[in-house]
Amino acid sequence: CEMCIRDRSYRLKPPQKRLLEVEIIEARDLLPVKKSSADTYVQACLIDLGGREIKKESFSTKVQKDTTSPQWNEKFMFGHIYNLNTVGDLPTLNLTIFHKAPFSVSEQPMGMVCIQLEHLDTSGFQLDTWFDLQKVGRMDKVSGKLHLAIKFNSPPSVGDIEMGDSSALDDVEESKEVGTDGVDGEPNELVVTVLRGR
Repeated sequence: CEMCIRDRSYRLKPPQKRLLEVEIIEARDLLPVKKSSADTYVQACLIDLGGREIKKESFSTKVQKDTTSPQWNEKFMFGHIYNLNTVGDLPTLNLTIFHKAPFSVSEQPMGMVCIQLEHLDTSGFQLDTWFDLQKVGRMDKVSGKLHLAIKFNSPPSVGDIEMGDSSALDDVEESKEVGTDGVDGEPNELVVTVLRGR
């Protein structure tokens, strides 16, 4: 006899959007710009593999006035535009501290931090640490550290298979042939046919 099972199907769920959560907590030991203080804020953005800033993946904190040890405690989520759901070819996270001059055409950089996202823990473990500031452009000197907490909201994923009904994307056909005496027939055989998918 022959038995076919066609009431079972499988559906490939779209992968969860993988986001990068960045909390800009505080900075310390910054070089003063005006008298003995500065009006500071942080600009954070993603830089692609070609060294270009990714549009709409850029955020700025509020300005903290008259301090070289500012505290922001602001969180930002990256990955709404750029696909971070991979373990390779990830962009770089750039964070630059600026002094906001009231009448200056361009803001004055005070130091920056560059973080290669491919070096972060992929399981979602939070990295909470201080980063040394690096020079920006033609800066003569730099001083200070930036305190960040960074994590991915989930590991990289290509999707999960879930059970569905007969109207799902893939139909699975299982057929089994058995001889009339149950012994001398063809060996048991499993045939799987993928009819359609996306």
